[in-house]
Amino acid sequence: MALNPELALWRTVLFLALRDKDAAAWLASPDGEIVCALAGVEPLAVARAFDPSGPRRRIKRGVDRS
Repeated sequence: MALNPELALWRTVLFLALRDKDAAAWLASPDGEIVCALAGVEPLAVARAFDPSGPRRRIKRGVDRS
């Protein structure tokens, strides 16, 4: 199933924003909530999965690859 181009765009915006040093604060802001909504994801779920302490501010995955 192909991803809607607009949805793909907003998911890319979200992905790139999460790489910023101020990502945690941005995610909790109204702008972060709007981008999450446009990307089709729950802001709280993204905030819970976001790990700002990682070497590249990684998104936690359900699979432990250690």
